[in-house]
Amino acid sequence: MRVSTAKQCLERAMKFSFNEFHLWHQLGLSLMACGKGVGAVSVLKECARMRPEDPSLPMLAAKVCIGQLHWLEEAEALSQSVVSMGEEAAEFLPRAYLTVGLCCSLQASDATLKAERDGFNRRALQNVQKAYALDPNDAKIALYLSLQLALVRQVAAAMDPLQVALSLHGDDLHSLHLLTLLLSAQKHHQHALETLTLALSQHPESFNLLFTKVKLEEALYGPGVALQTCEDMLHLWQRRYDFTRTSEGDDSSSIHPPEPLPLSRKPSRLHLNLPDFQDTETGVLRVVRPSLRLVWSRPCQRCQPSAPPTNRVPPTSGPPWSASGCKQESCSWQRDV
Repeated sequence: MRVSTAKQCLERAMKFSFNEFHLWHQLGLSLMACGKGVGAVSVLKECARMRPEDPSLPMLAAKVCIGQLHWLEEAEALSQSVVSMGEEAAEFLPRAYLTVGLCCSLQASDATLKAERDGFNRRALQNVQKAYALDPNDAKIALYLSLQLALVRQVAAAMDPLQVALSLHGDDLHSLHLLTLLLSAQKHHQHALETLTLALSQHPESFNLLFTKVKLEEALYGPGVALQTCEDMLHLWQRRYDFTRTSEGDDSSSIHPPEPLPLSRKPSRLHLNLPDFQDTETGVLRVVRPSLRLVWSRPCQRCQPSAPPTNRVPPTSGPPWSASGCKQESCSWQRDV
């Protein structure tokens, strides 16, 4: 059954069982799947009113507020309601702190005044640190802590939680990309390129990684080598997005282009994902782990930056990496909270 059809059936059923929580919940999920964010938030708020002891409901509403609507203040308020539950929120408590920190970080990206931006970044770091203290074995919380430390220019301190994230989920695209950016920020361009090559072996169609590779190759080898990578990117784009068109003279036989097919089993994502509050799977270390040991065993692991990180390799655009430094990597919402 299609999601839109399910939504219509649920709406009709609610005329006869208006106070049935299950129907409200299913309607909220179907509205989320249909991309109707405003309606989904309203329905999930009603679900939270019916079951105030369930912390997953405001967290789902917060996910929609951030991912579909960019209602950051509303999402922060919903997450704070879970934080106020304290220990009753159980495993949702660290995720609630993480979501509050993510909202503050995104608000810092939107802020125009430096004082406001610094204040949001400070609050974001405090909340993510609380989340990490509550659950130090969550790979995504560790990744977000490393990211936030990098955003406030604490590059050396950002390496420690990132190492934890990689030890838990060694082939994660965003963790490997952040490691590359941190090494580059410390002027270790060769080590950064080696890490990036490792990441591309796992995610060969990631345009964000390829853009970063262009910048690193330009810094190390000059524009000639970087242009070759740009050419490879154009070929990749052409294979994925460019479709055969009919001749311009035959207007009556226009063909709608098909949906682009993924080039591998690991599709590229342009932004970080909010952790899925209903996903209990843990990351599985694959062939990347032995190679990462080589990266972490290098002397650059804990070395301080040799110069202020003013010449960082500019990453590509995409929330929430849209601020300075590492923030332009690929906290969206394609992923699921």
